[in-house]
Amino acid sequence: MLADLLDGLNPKRIIVEWVDPSDQKFRQVAGLNGVLYKDLNAAKFESSLASKFRLGGKLLLPCATRVMYLWTR
Repeated sequence: MLADLLDGLNPKRIIVEWVDPSDQKFRQVAGLNGVLYKDLNAAKFESSLASKFRLGGKLLLPCATRVMYLWTR
């Protein structure tokens, strides 16, 4: 759904931060709904956006549970 939403906005470039479900803040925000995200992973995220955009670059952030992505048309 995110890829379709972003595609509909028709941007030339997008920058997206991936926050892994193992991230402490992610778990805190998800709370009891954490089970809804059990199948969520970076590979699925990348695959979803790759259906609409080209990967321009990615940077693993120091905390190791977050990645910044640059996607282009």
